[in-house]
Amino acid sequence: MGFFRDKAVEMKAAIDSGDMERAADAIIYAMREGDSDRAETLAKMTDELKREQGRQ
Repeated sequence: MGFFRDKAVEMKAAIDSGDMERAADAIIYAMREGDSDRAETLAKMTDELKREQGRQ
């Protein structure tokens, strides 16, 4: 899996379990470690989260 997909999977699992702090941590980590600017990083995370939700 790629970086953004890994974080999206982690974020979805946290949201599904009701752990919003863990979901926020995944977003913050991706924003810090992503290879692009923050807006693009957030867009990539959103795209991957939508794909992950479609797999359910």
